[in-house]
Amino acid sequence: DGLFELEYRLQTPSGRTQWIHSRGGVTQRTADGQPILAIGTSMNITVRKQAEAELSASETRLRMIIANEPECIKLVDENGSLLQMNPAGLRMIGADTEEQ
Repeated sequence: DGLFELEYRLQTPSGRTQWIHSRGGVTQRTADGQPILAIGTSMNITVRKQAEAELSASETRLRMIIANEPECIKLVDENGSLLQMNPAGLRMIGADTEEQ
């Protein structure tokens, strides 16, 4: 009922971009349903957004390294189950997909 949660960018007067996370909603209404009180918060999440972007870029680089490595690379979990194998590893075992 009138609740919201969103993330958005703001540009400061100096030209810097800041990321904001806001959430809130109407907490009281008149008898005929008109809002009379809303409560919410806004928090600067710029540092978190920067960390997420850096992590995403790092993951992309790692995936490219694994995919293009000419030697077999396989990732397994703590039980030894295959999580991922690069194309060179698949070729080595004569498989087209990790499922095979």
